[in-house]
Amino acid sequence: MTSISVGDIKDLEFDTHDRFPIFFDIETGPDIDAVSKFMPEFKAPSNWKDPDKIQAKIDEQLEAYYERAALDPVIGQVVAFGFRFKGNSYCIDQENLKTEAPVLAAIKELFTKAGTRAWVGHNILEFDLPYMCRRFWRSGLDMPLGWRDGNWWSKCFIDTMKLFALGKFKDIISLDKLARFLGHESGKDGKSGADFHALLKVDKEAALKYLDTDLKLTEFCYERIKH
Repeated sequence: MTSISVGDIKDLEFDTHDRFPIFFDIETGPDIDAVSKFMPEFKAPSNWKDPDKIQAKIDEQLEAYYERAALDPVIGQVVAFGFRFKGNSYCIDQENLKTEAPVLAAIKELFTKAGTRAWVGHNILEFDLPYMCRRFWRSGLDMPLGWRDGNWWSKCFIDTMKLFALGKFKDIISLDKLARFLGHESGKDGKSGADFHALLKVDKEAALKYLDTDLKLTEFCYERIKH
């Protein structure tokens, strides 16, 4: 997987007439400033008297709040954006893990450069796309032109989870499970993206390997289903 910047994207070659899809995925983590800003007041039930139990309850709620921060675009942020094109995987990640602005700028540049070819991801209509758009707004940026068609996402976006659902409402399946169902031998091999942001800080190579696996699994599922 190759790490690239906004400038590197400008050098990529995309034939606007070819039909090769782009496979993509985002990884998210807590926005520490927002986590503190929007943190609610945690309490134990009012009839509890034991101070140790009260503190344990508060600590439990605090831990849960931090754990779900990465999945909430109000208190989370995009820490990496991966995409795969013509057999090559690329990653745009935070510079020094301080700001998502370069990631968002690169996403906009990529969409402008690559055009409205098929953009394929897993659970992108429910998670990735709404998350990114809200982070664009948070950063004072417009979402990339062409992402929305009125109240709907552009038809260029293809969600492998929706393909599998065949129109059935809320038919949810993980990327790992779908890939293994379709014949992939290992899927994610037991790995989870829940701690991606932490792994990125201490072992960037391992983090990007995980992201690369997600992209390859998405491509595998798409190729199996579309035929």
